[in-house]
Amino acid sequence: MKAKQDRALKTAFRDAMQRLEYNLPQTEILGPLEIENWPKYAINYFLDWELIKAGPPASSILCMECEMLCTMPVESREMQNGVIEYFLYCGPRNYGKINLKDDNLKQWRLDLASFSKSLAELLETENEAEERFPKRLWYLGEKKIRGIRHELFLARGVAWRDFPKLIDSQKLGKSLPALFLSLTETPQNFPHPTFPLDKILIFEKAGLSFDLAAIERNLLEKESTQGNEFCFQRQGDIWFICYEGQCERIKHALGFEYLAVLLAKPHQSISALELYLAVKKTPPTALNKTKPVEPFSDQPKSKKQNTEPMIDAKAKTQYQKRLKEIEIELAKVHSKDSQKSKRISDEKAQILKQLFPKAAFRSPEEEKARQSIQANIRGALKKISKKIPKLSLHLKNSIKTGSSCTYQPQTKLDWKL
Repeated sequence: MKAKQDRALKTAFRDAMQRLEYNLPQTEILGPLEIENWPKYAINYFLDWELIKAGPPASSILCMECEMLCTMPVESREMQNGVIEYFLYCGPRNYGKINLKDDNLKQWRLDLASFSKSLAELLETENEAEERFPKRLWYLGEKKIRGIRHELFLARGVAWRDFPKLIDSQKLGKSLPALFLSLTETPQNFPHPTFPLDKILIFEKAGLSFDLAAIERNLLEKESTQGNEFCFQRQGDIWFICYEGQCERIKHALGFEYLAVLLAKPHQSISALELYLAVKKTPPTALNKTKPVEPFSDQPKSKKQNTEPMIDAKAKTQYQKRLKEIEIELAKVHSKDSQKSKRISDEKAQILKQLFPKAAFRSPEEEKARQSIQANIRGALKKISKKIPKLSLHLKNSIKTGSSCTYQPQTKLDWKL
């Protein structure tokens, strides 16, 4: 008997949610006809959960005294004892005055704003619940689910055309991954986890509660269905990463952003400075007291370069000796003596050209970018190796960094970014 009552309560709840989601007539205001199939106790429970509030008495009602079924205006008057009497006059059949019972005029207003606060209390979220977009989106607070802190939202109209645009305008999921509770359904191709309320709420006459285990299982299932794909997506301060069936969530680090850019452009060479700007958006600050930058150690040598004549050993020794002297001279040159400094620097450049005629030289900004990228990617790979060792090994073997950076997988991988 108890299970049957709980199912009836759940059916009434689903009916209320469908009215809101599908924008049916009498969407927010419910009269006797709208709730005639609800169990009598549903109203009291919905009041306790703050899903509904008492509305004003109906101003018109369907008169069922005759076969014409007319909608008639409701009239009222205050009697001597202070009681309000409600009635209508039947015009078509001239039945005259027809008294109405109060129960036939009661109306209820669905109130998602108040209900969202009740849900936040049930979930025991951090931060105060609030309406983010009128009658469409409510922030419930933050909560850890599967060890990851999420921002939780109650959403109406997830299948409506304007919903993706609405979500974009709120810039959700930028700091923490967002999780949505929908009224009836889960939209396809929506980038955030979404759960219909009737699937994760436990309806009992003893009270309403959340099935958090169901949410965790569903999240795990969503991740496992993506397991055969190659996924490298940022969700707020967390990266959701899948490789060969294994999926993990890893806390954000700058190196992941560099990796994401490279994964998006396989077999394309990207200069260190270009990659740095793509992620950081601002050029690197020039290094202070920059040491002389050596030619690119990773610069590929063509066959033509290898066949060109090189300077003899004696000249090379003299050049190297002179370079050391130049470094000492540059260190002693007064900062205001720009002419002397330029003359010495020019001599140094000429010597380097003689030693490395085909090499390119990094500017301080390029060197700064190279160092930042290599250090941050190294840190990101270390994080990945603790969770997905195979992916860490794959990236170490496929990603080359230096003056230019490339991702060169042996086989094509369809990364979901």
